[in-house]
Amino acid sequence: MEFQRLLSKIEVALTPGRFRHTMGVVDWAERMADRYGVHRGQVRLAALLHDCAKKLPDKDLLERAGQAGIPVDTEITEQPSLLHGPVGAVIAREEYAIDDPQVLQAISRHTLGADDMTTLDKLIFLADMVEVNRRYPGVEELRVLTLEDLDRAMVAALDQTVRHLLDRRAVIHPQTVSTRNNILRGIG
Repeated sequence: MEFQRLLSKIEVALTPGRFRHTMGVVDWAERMADRYGVHRGQVRLAALLHDCAKKLPDKDLLERAGQAGIPVDTEITEQPSLLHGPVGAVIAREEYAIDDPQVLQAISRHTLGADDMTTLDKLIFLADMVEVNRRYPGVEELRVLTLEDLDRAMVAALDQTVRHLLDRRAVIHPQTVSTRNNILRGIG
């Protein structure tokens, strides 16, 4: 399905606020793609569809995950919204006819990360956190860092996420910590 038709379809599927966010992610991810030499077509698709499962109720996310064989641990059971990435990859494949495994992987990994993230995975993860509609302390500095050093930006973004969860006394998924640690080890 060509990008313009996908764009029209996803605009109808998302709330106006979520669509505005999505277009912000597309714009920021494209900017990062140019900087890091990632295929723009893949970046555009992954960014456009990264939140295609975001509005699903928790019950539906858990049900779709079960049907697709996506592992559900205790932390996911407590926070089913974390499944919107992996379930979104299933929806992107089944409902939007996306068959590029790298695009599907980037959609899947944009919530918790992974131990072996590709550059495309990192671009979508970071663009989701820093697109122009995001407003939180430190976002401006993180935006600058995303265009300077991808791995340092990932560590800073994950640190920000962990701090936010600690401040809320919320459960931290072990994959978030593992993602951070693996990237940190790689940059020494």
